Amino acid sequence: MRAHLIPVFLAVFGVSFLPSVLAQSIDDASLSSDGPGEQETEDWLKSWGIKRNPDGSMQSMTAEELEEYWKTRELKESEKQARREKLEALLHEQVEHDREMIVHNPNDANVHYQVALNSQDRGDGEGAIIHMMKAEELYKTAKDIRGMARARKALRGYYRTYGYLPEDFDLTR
Repeated sequence: MRAHLIPVFLAVFGVSFLPSVLAQSIDDASLSSDGPGEQETEDWLKSWGIKRNPDGSMQSMTAEELEEYWKTRELKESEKQARREKLEALLHEQVEHDREMIVHNPNDANVHYQVALNSQDRGDGEGAIIHMMKAEELYKTAKDIRGMARARKALRGYYRTYGYLPEDFDLTR
């Protein structure tokens, strides 16, 4: 969308308009190649159709350079979307794996403990608490004091983080 507006803007106001106006309003110290945010500054300049010459001066980009910049930027945005979709697929796969582990090992405290940690990583507070409570119960049954202590410590953190009370959960339902 913006790629189509900039050539129109340049055609109306002239190719030399943008570099002179923007160059006056930008502090040259912030554009030095060794300063923080260099990439963001360069990206911002390119989005306005300005490129930096090797000697540090600025000039307008040609229409071809500007079009190539916007194509590259759109490609980067599509890569971000592809990564988001891949992450969602991996999270879905993790949920399925957790379900399989619970089905195959319903009385294994370590499985419930790990599923609780995975639920917490996904931001599922209720799932984390339920599985950690189950892990605590199974550790208690197995007389595993360390496991029970780890589970209780994690539960205290979950209650604090997610704003729940122990009374909010009843495993006997």
